[in-house]
Amino acid sequence: MRTTKNSTFTLLLNNNSLHVQNIMKNPNVAVAIFDSNVVPGSGKGQGVQIKAKCHRVLKDELPGAIEVVYSKRFPDPKERATRDLSVEHFSKPDSEGRTDHIYKIVLEKVYIIDKTPGVKDTRLEVRLND
Repeated sequence: MRTTKNSTFTLLLNNNSLHVQNIMKNPNVAVAIFDSNVVPGSGKGQGVQIKAKCHRVLKDELPGAIEVVYSKRFPDPKERATRDLSVEHFSKPDSEGRTDHIYKIVLEKVYIIDKTPGVKDTRLEVRLND
């Protein structure tokens, strides 16, 4: 999963996955990010909870989305040049053998744990840039 500048996550998913099947039925998603190495109850953890919508990236958004996903995965432009990263390739329907597609998670609300002393199990909303 790769983050972009405008409050989204961009990722490559297989249309046969349970994730995509659920997204097709209901685009509302939740994301939790936390350090699983922190001992529960130690008070040292900080997590992020996200409420968002997820959708498949369509043709007009594909050039930027392809760049976001593959520039991190294959930072060497020469290596990327050996792969078919064209809009046409990512626009192919499943019936033509293309089952993995790029999806975008668009953030609606973001929360962190309230670390105020004496406050337990409360979260604070993080303001997203407009």
